Amino acid sequence: MTAYVARRLLLLVPTLLALTVLAFLFVRALPGDAAVAILGPNASAESIERLRETLGLNLPLPQQYGEYLAGLLSGDLGTSAVSQRPIAGEIGARLPATIELSVAALLIGVPLGIALGRFSARRAGSAADATSTVVAVVAVSVPVFVLGLTLQYVFAVLLNWFPAIGRVTNSGAEERITGFVLLDAILSGRPDLLLDGLHHLVLPAVTLAAVPMAVTARIARAAYLAESRRPHVRIALAKGLAPAKVRRDHIAHNSWPPLVVVIGLQLGALLSGGIITENIFGWGGLGSLVVSSIRTRDYLVIQSGLLVLALIYVLVNMAVDVVNARIDPRLRSAR
Repeated sequence: MTAYVARRLLLLVPTLLALTVLAFLFVRALPGDAAVAILGPNASAESIERLRETLGLNLPLPQQYGEYLAGLLSGDLGTSAVSQRPIAGEIGARLPATIELSVAALLIGVPLGIALGRFSARRAGSAADATSTVVAVVAVSVPVFVLGLTLQYVFAVLLNWFPAIGRVTNSGAEERITGFVLLDAILSGRPDLLLDGLHHLVLPAVTLAAVPMAVTARIARAAYLAESRRPHVRIALAKGLAPAKVRRDHIAHNSWPPLVVVIGLQLGALLSGGIITENIFGWGGLGSLVVSSIRTRDYLVIQSGLLVLALIYVLVNMAVDVVNARIDPRLRSAR
C-alpha cells in the first residue's frame, strides 16, 4: 500500500507542472490588455505602460512563466494588481466558503442519489424505476444557472422562504475563527448565527447538489443491479439467507467501490466547478474571486485561483484512488 501511495504522489509532480502551464496559458489567452482593464480606458498611455512594466507583461512569455513558477516554488503567489493585497491571503479568505458550500451539496446530493439509485434498482423495469430515471436525467440536464435562478426566484423572491444571496444576514457581524460560517457559529456559541448560516446555505447547496444526486443515482442503480445478478447472490438466497441480509451484506456492500469513485469525483467537481452557483447566490467563495479577477484581468489572481481549484480536484481524485485501493487490493497490483 505504501508503494502504491508513493507512486500516486510521484505522478502529482508532472500533473501539477502541467496545471501551472495550462493556468498560465489560459490567462494569457484572455482578450484585451490587462493594464487597460485594471486602470480603465481613460488612463494615460504612460500609466498603462508603467503598469505593464510593473506586471511584467512586456517580458517574453517563457520569462513570464519562469518568474511565475519561481514564485510558486518559493511559496509566494504574488500580490493582486487590483486590491494590492497578497493573493495567498485573498484565496485563504475565500476558500472556506467554497469548501463549505461544496461539502453541503455533497451531503445532500450523495445520500439522495444512493437512495434513489437503490430504490430504482430494486424495482427495475417498473414505473417507479422509469420515474426515478426521468428525475435523474432532468436533474443532470438542466443547466446550473437555470436551476439556481429558478430556485432563487421562486423561494427567495416570490415566497420569501430563503435569502437570495450571501452567507449570513449581516456580513461582517459574525466572529471569524476558521472562515467556515457554520463551524465558527458552533465554536463561538452562536446558535442564532448557525441557523442563519443554514438558512442561507439551503438554496445554493440544493442547486449545486442536483448533478451529484443524478450522477450518484445512476451509478448506484447500475452497481446495485450488477451485484444483484452475480452468482454468489443467487447462491446465498438459495441457501435460505434472508433477502434483507443478502441485500445488505452481499449487494449493497459490494456495490460501494464504484460509488466511492463517483463520490470523490463529484466532490472534486463541486469544489472546482461551483463558480456559477457562487456568483448566482453571491456566495463570496473562490469561484467568485476568479470570475471578478477575470473581469479586471488580474492575471496572478486568476492563475492562482485556477491552480488551487485544479489542485483540489487532483488531490481529491488521488485520495479516491487510495481509498479504492484500500477497499480492493487488486487495484494495487494492477497499477
